[in-house]
Amino acid sequence: MKKERIPPLFTSRKDVNNLKTELTQQNIQPRFKLCSVGTKIVCSSMQEYTKVGFFLKSEGVEFFTHDLQSAKPLMVVLRGLPPSEATDVQSELMQRGLKPMAVYPMTRRESTNQSCRDQLFLVHFVKGSTSIGALKEIQDMFQVIITWERYRPQHRDVTQCLNCLWFGHGTKTAI
Repeated sequence: MKKERIPPLFTSRKDVNNLKTELTQQNIQPRFKLCSVGTKIVCSSMQEYTKVGFFLKSEGVEFFTHDLQSAKPLMVVLRGLPPSEATDVQSELMQRGLKPMAVYPMTRRESTNQSCRDQLFLVHFVKGSTSIGALKEIQDMFQVIITWERYRPQHRDVTQCLNCLWFGHGTKTAI
């Protein structure tokens, strides 16, 4: 199994020496790098990453990090349903023994021939709880034939946090 990559933590504090001293007193030895947003803290282990995050929270220091690979959900697109409520789709999936974390209706940018378009749903599952192959075995919902496919995001916009307004991370990963 591939070793999980540990994401860096970013803080607006630029006083690396003080931050280093404070973390050393807590018996934490990460590496630091000055960057445009402040200080990048690089940890060598998941335990160290957790300790640094806990320390920064306890000190009230604003910081952000990226999602861990293991925490990212399996995201799939459900195609073929007529316009429906996301809650109805989620409850139908739960009745079939699946445990979706969230179901979101998707919108399309092009507006051609809206009368016969199906509704797309983005469905999030806990990573490892199901697979795309297992989902493809479900071929109908509400007596309508459906298809499943892996979600492939198209990053057209820059990601910006709605809390701190920094670029490069979303609101969910800002602490």
